Amino acid sequence: MIRNIKSRDISEVPNKYEMELESSNAFLETRVSTGEEWYKKHHSHSRLAYVKNKIVLRWKALAPFFQREVFEGVAEVSVYKHLEYSGKGIGTQIIQELRTSSEKNYYGHCFLVYLQRTKRHLNFMLNLVFKHPGSREKIAQLDGIWRDTQIFERRSNIVNID
Repeated sequence: MIRNIKSRDISEVPNKYEMELESSNAFLETRVSTGEEWYKKHHSHSRLAYVKNKIVLRWKALAPFFQREVFEGVAEVSVYKHLEYSGKGIGTQIIQELRTSSEKNYYGHCFLVYLQRTKRHLNFMLNLVFKHPGSREKIAQLDGIWRDTQIFERRSNIVNID
């Protein structure tokens, strides 16, 4: 079931990310945020979780891109997926719900930045109507290694289109 992340989930959500960090599949983070840090980092709207048997298996949330006024309506998508629940269509469902929520809250440009990913992952993002404007070479350091990042973005056809 997809639902909004609730205050009772806030301590669990960063803990889920810890599993990703330990597996070395982290997306641009080197430590787990506290629940309070995570809460402050993300918008109060557009925080969605896939929950099964009261366990958060996946979440996606919008975070501000920059605090500058000129970037109002632009958000970064923050992602977590439980490694055992990959390839089951849950990510597609949450992204679709997040798209609706972001547009309802006047966010017309959402983007994700990942460490270098596989062709399968690239195709998944493109199938979700994200564009792949490119990559940045050796811009993120993880475990002492400079890595490339991939940028994916989605622009709304409803809000911020002028």
